[in-house]
Amino acid sequence: MKPIQILLRWLYPERCFFCNRLLREDEKILCAGCRLDIPRIREPFCRKCGKELSRDTEEYCEDCRKNRHGFEYGFALLSYTGETAAMLARFKYRNCRRYGEWLGTELADTYRQSVRRMRADVLVPVPLHGRKERERGFNQAKILAEAIGRGTGIPVADMLLRTRNTRAQKDLDYEARLANLEGTLALADAWKGKLPEAVILVDDIYTTGSTIEACTAALKRNGVKRVYFLTAAIGVCR
Repeated sequence: MKPIQILLRWLYPERCFFCNRLLREDEKILCAGCRLDIPRIREPFCRKCGKELSRDTEEYCEDCRKNRHGFEYGFALLSYTGETAAMLARFKYRNCRRYGEWLGTELADTYRQSVRRMRADVLVPVPLHGRKERERGFNQAKILAEAIGRGTGIPVADMLLRTRNTRAQKDLDYEARLANLEGTLALADAWKGKLPEAVILVDDIYTTGSTIEACTAALKRNGVKRVYFLTAAIGVCR
């Protein structure tokens, strides 16, 4: 650790995000106890979207049984509970980028073998509209993707553009979310005519899956053959 980092840690000691205990030097974001208790996705989980299932006799969640998805499959790190939601809110809206870097690193560590089997050429962060990204100062999906890239060796590519600023998705149902995103995603000019065969989309939260679905449609419409995804958190089965 550099001297300035030691000084800053002494002046502003880091605390565990979940329990607020002072962290040891070898701990980051969460203490050892809370690392064991965080709501990680465990087996059994949906073979399509990665959502944790309540019964091990099921292969797919209710949503993936009802709705046809264009992506191949994907994985999430955490269930979207109150604590996870609070962490992601600080990451996105209070500029706590270190949370995103930690989540991306954890995703890479947890799913390294699964990602290798995807044989993807690039990681594609779900884009923000330019105005929203300027207001926030960063794209949270890109921070996650860059951390995953460092852990897996897969390059990050800004293949998609958000061409229109849309209303917030959180208050809309699945069909309304899809309609809200219709016609808002385009392939970046630099990628026209030289598309990879397989990509992994990266986003912070999978709720209904409409955003991942819209991005998948835009990529496949332009010639990408296989689309997978990784997200920091995913909603729980109801």
